[in-house]
Amino acid sequence: MDISSNPAVASSVQPLEPSKVKPTDQDSLENLVKVNRGEAKYTQAQWEPYSRLAGEAQIGITSASEKMRELYTGVQNDILKKAPDLMEKDWDFSVDSKGELVIIEGRDKLSDIEQMTLKGILEDNGMDDAMNKLADHVVNWGVGMRGPEKIADFGGLERFDVNRENFKDIIFGRELMLNMKIDSDAKLTDKQMIEHAGTASRSRLAQWNAIGSYNEGKQPAANLISSQIMMRADARF
Repeated sequence: MDISSNPAVASSVQPLEPSKVKPTDQDSLENLVKVNRGEAKYTQAQWEPYSRLAGEAQIGITSASEKMRELYTGVQNDILKKAPDLMEKDWDFSVDSKGELVIIEGRDKLSDIEQMTLKGILEDNGMDDAMNKLADHVVNWGVGMRGPEKIADFGGLERFDVNRENFKDIIFGRELMLNMKIDSDAKLTDKQMIEHAGTASRSRLAQWNAIGSYNEGKQPAANLISSQIMMRADARF
């Protein structure tokens, strides 16, 4: 599903870009949850752990997404080898409240064998662990932003209650992987190298050309996760 082309979603409220927030910059972390709030009934000391949680989670969302993208090339290669027809089918994956990987059917009905094949390939490449780490960061970001008051008073993404119970209905891993920008060190499959650079060569120039072409129309992971939340989550706070 290409959510990057939806202007209504792409222009929605986005969290601060994690790369702009340094873990040691306490003032920046405080501002994530306190800027423009005005007077509050909780002290700075009571807010501090929530500020820290929000800052660390925001950085973690990007790092976890980038780690998933590194692993996803292995997933694609394995699918091409074992069940190439699945590359063209509409499916996705997430993790449930127990941390178990779940396959999500899209427009295409998947057989039990196809679902077992996908789940096996994803787990063999570590996507279940990577998705669980992402889930923790996404949930912690909302908790940290709402703070001890457990309210969201700016109309931002923290007003949506994303938790481990409903995470699988909101954040989809394949959708994220296929729409996010990748950096210059990311790996593409041979098929993608040919598609985007006209060659399967692994020369540095060929990889740069392929990644530049691949990234056209893509968005940073944090923006895509924000878009998924806006599309699928219910407002609770």
